[in-house]
Amino acid sequence: MLAAAAAVIMVITACGVKVESPDGAQQLPESVIHADDVVTMSKSSFGCEFESNFSEALDHYLHKEFSAWAQITGESPWCFNGASLAKNQTWTVLQVRNNVMQIAQTTLHQYEADPSRYDHSYWTAVHWATKVNG
Repeated sequence: MLAAAAAVIMVITACGVKVESPDGAQQLPESVIHADDVVTMSKSSFGCEFESNFSEALDHYLHKEFSAWAQITGESPWCFNGASLAKNQTWTVLQVRNNVMQIAQTTLHQYEADPSRYDHSYWTAVHWATKVNG
């Protein structure tokens, strides 16, 4: 269903697993995202409440159909575009499935950054997330 999101490549090396994103950035094993991690999302990220909407938005994005992509990701609070998220917004990872994950606000601090998203969860690409230290 999310074949287009398969752009994230797992590479097995002698040192362990390295995750590469389409832009060539690598995640080391200790930075691999898991359920219950707290993350921030990059400005280039986007996500949707329904996995099918995220898949459709990703397909438009990969085909450079940016007007169609923007129409989907601009439907707040059902979808988000990372450029419009609050600077201090963090998320809790609910689950990770291959190269996609589901995130949501689960703490008061996360809620305070953007109360309009408190009862929504979003499917998004793992490679757009950065773990919050702490």
